[in-house]
Amino acid sequence: RHLAERSSKAEELEEAHRLALRAVELELDGPAAALYLDTAGWAGLKAGHTETALEHLRRAAAIDPAHVAIRAHLDAAERLAPR
Repeated sequence: RHLAERSSKAEELEEAHRLALRAVELELDGPAAALYLDTAGWAGLKAGHTETALEHLRRAAAIDPAHVAIRAHLDAAERLAPR
């Protein structure tokens, strides 16, 4: 999660995205799944993968709709999404 938050380098963002998706596979239905999806979505958004990021962030928000950071990341992605 910290790598996705602090990095602006493309290769680090891609690595954060890949690792978060792997974590989602391992924790698909567990309580941490929303955080992993949020990380994958935020890293994807920062790497320029807006549509994929939206999918991950929407799934994260569906799992934990009250999580402030997830909502903020989803709102940011929705503002950047093509209409």
